[in-house]
Amino acid sequence: MTFFILILVLLSEFVALNSYKQLFEGYFIGYMDFVMQKNPLSGAFGQFISWLSIILVPGFTVFFIFFALEFIHPVLGFIWNLVIVFSVTSFLPHIKELKADIEEIRLSGPSKLQPKAEAMVKTAIDGIDEQKVIGILFCNLLIRIFESVFAIIFFLIIMPGVLGPVMYFASKKFIQHESNQLINENDGQNIIGLMHGMAEWIPARIFALSLAVAGNFDDAVTCWRNQMKKSVFNSNMVFIITAAGALGVSLLNPFVNKVGENFDSKLGLKEDGNLDCLNDLIRLISRVLFIWLAVIGCVAFISLF
Repeated sequence: MTFFILILVLLSEFVALNSYKQLFEGYFIGYMDFVMQKNPLSGAFGQFISWLSIILVPGFTVFFIFFALEFIHPVLGFIWNLVIVFSVTSFLPHIKELKADIEEIRLSGPSKLQPKAEAMVKTAIDGIDEQKVIGILFCNLLIRIFESVFAIIFFLIIMPGVLGPVMYFASKKFIQHESNQLINENDGQNIIGLMHGMAEWIPARIFALSLAVAGNFDDAVTCWRNQMKKSVFNSNMVFIITAAGALGVSLLNPFVNKVGENFDSKLGLKEDGNLDCLNDLIRLISRVLFIWLAVIGCVAFISLF
C-alpha cells in the first residue's frame, strides 16, 4: 500500500492541486498559533508542552481516523492515508522554483535574487555574486526536498499508518515557526532540537548515502569523511556535503557563520559550482527518488509471495 500511495502522490504533483496543500498548511499554522496562545506555561517547559501537543494531537488524530475508516472499508483507509501523505509532501514545486531562479540569474544576474537569498539564510549578504547564490540555492533545494519528500517517505515506512509523516511534519513546522531558519542555530541546545535531531539522524544519512550511490561515490564519501565534523544535530549538512562531492563541485558554505567552526567555508571538491551544477543536482535528486521508489516497489512485490 505504501508504494502505491507514493506513486499516486508523486503523480498528483503534475496536477494543479497545490492550492489544497497551501490550505492544509494554513490550517495547521493556525492550529500551532492556537496551541501556543492557549498554553498557560512559559519558558522552555511551556515550549516543550506546546511542541508535544502540536505533534501528538494531529498525529494520533489522523491515525485513529485511519483505523476507523479501515474498519468500515480498506479502500477508505487507503484514500485517507493518500490524502494525508499528499498534504505533507511536496516535490515538483521546489524543482520548478529552482529552475525559475536559474533562469532569473541567467537573464538578470545574481543581484536580482539577493532579497530571496537573504531571506533563505536570514542574514544580510554583502557583495552578492553568482557563487554565493549558487551555494544558497543548492543547500535550500536539498533541505526542502529532504524535509518534504525523503524524510516523509522514511517515516511512512517505519511507523504505522501516517502517524510518522504527520508527527515529523508537525515537528518541523513548529521548529521553523520558532526559529524561521533553514539550519537552526539552537539544534541540540534544547530538548525539542535534541529529539528532532535524533529523529532526522537516520533518514538524513540514508539520503546522503543514496546521493553518493546515485553520483560519484568515491568523491561523495571523501567529502563526507573529511568535511563532516562531529555535529550530531545538524544532519542537513551530511547530505549537502555528500551531494557536492557526488557532483564533483565546490560550493561556498552559506551557513558557515551559523554553525560555527564545525564546517568549512567551502563544501565539496574540484571545480567551483556554476548554474549547470544546479541542474545536475535536480537530476541527482530525481535519480535518488527513483532508487527509493524502486527499492520500495521491489520489497512490496516480494512481500506478495
